[in-house]
Amino acid sequence: MDSMTINGRECHIYENGDAEYVLLQPVDDNDISVLDSEAQKISELTDVPLSCTLLLTN
Repeated sequence: MDSMTINGRECHIYENGDAEYVLLQPVDDNDISVLDSEAQKISELTDVPLSCTLLLTN
């Protein structure tokens, strides 16, 4: 996972090098504890390479 700030908002990025799709998902502080497992589960449930970008809303 990488983190960066975009327009003053913290973002967490889970990359799959050759992603065909990017999932953009707003999350809040309550979601932070499950971000790793959520990104892993999404990756396991699809056969299409994707990256997840999670934008903190708080």
